[in-house]
This record gives sequence, structure tokens and C-alpha cells, in this order.
Amino acid sequence: MASNSVKFWTTYTVYCWTVCGSANRMFIWATLQNGQSALELFPQAMEKKIAFVPGDPFYTAKSNVNAMRLNYTNATPELIQEGIKRLGSIL
Repeated sequence: MASNSVKFWTTYTVYCWTVCGSANRMFIWATLQNGQSALELFPQAMEKKIAFVPGDPFYTAKSNVNAMRLNYTNATPELIQEGIKRLGSIL
């Protein structure tokens, strides 16, 4: 499921992604291009009914990090693709 979603995701403005977790993968770590802050993007994402974890809480000495953690464990492939389309519309 994640593999197909990642292929779909790569059509948007993302520098790189990493599938995180154990063998039962849970997260995609996405790094945005051009230093775009995921934290600043978050309010726009919420308006589109998308939630993600901005990268800031994962760093001790950085702010406005250009990374986000996406969880896909509780969504169908169709919902994942819709979420990525919505997120892509604000990138």
C-alpha cells in the first residue's frame, strides 16, 4: 500500500521521502524542497482536512524544519491518494 502511495506522492514538490518504521511500516518522512517550512504549511493543510506531524518536534535545535511525518496506517489506498492530492495542491 505505501509503495503505490509513495509513487503517487513523488509527482509533487518533495525533495525526498523515507518510509519509516519496522517491517509493518507506519510512516513516510517527507522533506520539502527549497527549505519550505512544514510547520508554516500546517494551517493550510488543516483547511484542506489533512493532518501531518511537522518535523519541528523531532529536532532539539531547529525550527521551521522542511520535513513532515505522514501516517498511512488507518487509511485506504484511495484515501491516501486523495490526501496526497490535497497536500500537493498547497505545496
